[in-house]
Amino acid sequence: MNSLKKSLLVISLMSLCGCNIASHGSFIASSNMDSSHETSLTTFGEVTGESCQTSILYLLPSGEQVATKEAISNAFAQIPNTIQLANISIDDQLKIGVGYSVQCIVVSATALGYPQTAGE
Repeated sequence: MNSLKKSLLVISLMSLCGCNIASHGSFIASSNMDSSHETSLTTFGEVTGESCQTSILYLLPSGEQVATKEAISNAFAQIPNTIQLANISIDDQLKIGVGYSVQCIVVSATALGYPQTAGE
């Protein structure tokens, strides 16, 4: 009987770990902040932004809920003068540790913008 209770507890915890509560409904309408001079934008390089939340004992969330909008904003902040993101990829990650889990939304993209001039 004791073995059955342990098995049920393990199965219950494993099923809870697979749940995804990511807030993908928070997309911004466009990653283009200023499209007036799109043709003259320079490619700055690859950027990554994250939004993460830790759950204690796999069930008790701590901090803000994960949000795609926050991850995109963090990607924009990686390189100064970024005007637009291109080739955007959005991924969910769930990292499980002993007694806690961390759920993240990760945005990867190519940053585009205007190079900084010497007087700035």
